Amino acid sequence: MADGRLSRRPGLRRAREVAFALCTLWLVIQNCVLLAFVPWTRLPEATRMASIVLKTAVLVLGPLWILGSAAILGWAFMTWLARDARGVSAETEWEMDHGRAR
Repeated sequence: MADGRLSRRPGLRRAREVAFALCTLWLVIQNCVLLAFVPWTRLPEATRMASIVLKTAVLVLGPLWILGSAAILGWAFMTWLARDARGVSAETEWEMDHGRAR
């Protein structure tokens, strides 16, 4: 592998390979299901039922977007407060000394 950082971290490489395998498996299953629907004679009825299910899912799960956005904003606020408490000057001194203690 061209990137030396990834080759020294076998756990990260393994996780990446598993993620690629899962995505590939998902795409294969999805395409098989789509191809199974093509010759089906009752396709308009199936699409009507799928439409009803999707509308219901949007109606039920729609208000939950606020939980995700609140979690992300809370995390951002927490990291902002933690960075302020630590002080920016300590961070710049550490970089100027190249990590060496005085």
